[in-house]
Amino acid sequence: MRLQASGLLEPIGPRQRIAVTVGSRGIHTIATVLRTVIAVVRERGATPFLGAAMGSHGGAATAGQVVLLLELGITEESIGAPIQATMEFVPLGQLPDGPRLLMDAAAAGGIIVGNRIKPHSDFHGPSESGSAKMTVCSLGKRHGADAIYTYGAPGLRELLPAAVAVLRGRPRWIAHAPSAQAAGTLRPSNR
Repeated sequence: MRLQASGLLEPIGPRQRIAVTVGSRGIHTIATVLRTVIAVVRERGATPFLGAAMGSHGGAATAGQVVLLLELGITEESIGAPIQATMEFVPLGQLPDGPRLLMDAAAAGGIIVGNRIKPHSDFHGPSESGSAKMTVCSLGKRHGADAIYTYGAPGLRELLPAAVAVLRGRPRWIAHAPSAQAAGTLRPSNR
């Protein structure tokens, strides 16, 4: 499988807790992608879990986010890993003249960001709807998403790249799975 051969999972070691993110946007064959990534992380001796990365979706509530996952066919049983849907976060930095950067407290060991990449409907820039937005807004929970969205579309266009630069490595952002169509491929986190 290309995932094991990619070398991108080298940072994952035994007993490490690895969050595999799942968002609220529908991705074709998402359950298969998640099961595959969970299995490969487990083969490396780590303890994977699904981290709900939905920002303020689901009413900005744990129960609402779990319902969204159920609607996507994602359960602990269907994926083979525990789901940690929480609205807790930790501050991880601050953009100069910009918002505080927050991230889900459950995603502390390492993160594989699963996301859909598409053009944003409100702006165009180097980072639109993909791993940057998932990391900065969705893993920041309601408060992290609100902090960025306060700046509107121009803020998203300008702040997302800077925010990713601040967040990189806190916690270890291992890789991102850019779409369900690339189920066997992860991309390095520095893209």
